[in-house]
Formats: sequence, C-alpha cells, structure tokens
Amino acid sequence: MNLLGGCFHSGGPRARLERLLGHLEATYHATPRIEADARLATLVGLEGPGRAYGCATQGGVTLALLGHIHQPLRDWEHGSPLDDPNRTAAFMLGRYRERGLHFLDDVLGHFNVAVSDGDRILL
Repeated sequence: MNLLGGCFHSGGPRARLERLLGHLEATYHATPRIEADARLATLVGLEGPGRAYGCATQGGVTLALLGHIHQPLRDWEHGSPLDDPNRTAAFMLGRYRERGLHFLDDVLGHFNVAVSDGDRILL
C-alpha cells in the first residue's frame, strides 16, 4: 500500500498529526515518513510494495508523487518515468520551480501530487 496524505495544523497543537501518524501505523503496520513539515501543514508518505511513491526536496520545496506518469513527457530524456519514482518526483519538482502552478500542463498518467512550498506558504 502506497499512501500520500497530510494534515493542516495552522501552527497550533499537533494532536491531529499525531493521530494521523498513529492511525497509519496501526492500520498498515508500517511507519509513515514525514516528507515536509512546514509551519501550517505536514506532508506524510507511506510506502509499501509495488513502488509507486516518490519524493524530492530542493530549497525548502518538497514534491511527493503517488502513481504513474506516462510518456510522452516533454523534456524527459532517460528511460521511463515509471522506472524510478524518486527521479520522476525530482523531475516534476524542477517543472514546478520553473513553471509554478502550471507544472502539470501536458502531463499524462494516473497520479496524485502534493507540493509543500515553504517559501510561498503553499500546499
């Protein structure tokens, strides 16, 4: 089971986040990873077999990707985006940093993506 989730906490007590982490661990018998922990929101990932989860961080921005992106994918040069989810997440993070909220234009596939951008206080 691969999961991508998060919790908004607006700088207050983090009890909701702790409940979310406890629920994921108890339900799926795996330890969730905190991928990005910003002042207002926390991005959480849980990776299981059948690797479809990738994550990349650069300069205070984290992008988590769950699912599969297919070709044709403009500017993708090596192999298939399906081969390495972390590399695909890094590629998509680069697109986000270049294109802003238009980074998903012309991207094909079955996927969910979450971006935590601490510079813009954006999730």
